[in-house]
Amino acid sequence: MVPFPAKIPDVNVCSHAFVANSLPQLIVDTRTTKHIVQDKDGFVEFHHYLVDSRTIVMGNSSKEDVLGVVTYQLRLREGIKLLLHDTLYAPRLQCSLVSFVPIMRIGFSFWFSY
Repeated sequence: MVPFPAKIPDVNVCSHAFVANSLPQLIVDTRTTKHIVQDKDGFVEFHHYLVDSRTIVMGNSSKEDVLGVVTYQLRLREGIKLLLHDTLYAPRLQCSLVSFVPIMRIGFSFWFSY
C-alpha cells in the first residue's frame, strides 16, 4: 500500500485555456475544477487558510499555495456582476482562472472566434 502524501492537492489545472478577450487578466479554463483568483480586487468575503495547508497543481506540474477561499465579484461587460462562490485565492498565479463547466451550468455561453 502506498501512503498518501501529507499535503494532497485540491485542484488540478490544465495548461490549455481559452482567453476571454474582454477580461485580459482572466482565463476561462475548460479543465480547472475550481475558480481561482490571484487578486483581491473582487473580494466580497474571505476565509483565510493556513500557509502550506492547501495547494493547486498547475498544468506544468508546479504547485502554488492557496491562501483562502473567497466569494469573488466578477465584473463583466455592460456592468453585469457575477458572484463566484467557493473561489480559491492563490496570489502567485499570473492570472485568474474561471472554471468553464460551472459557468455553463448557470446559463452562460461562450463564443470562440479567431
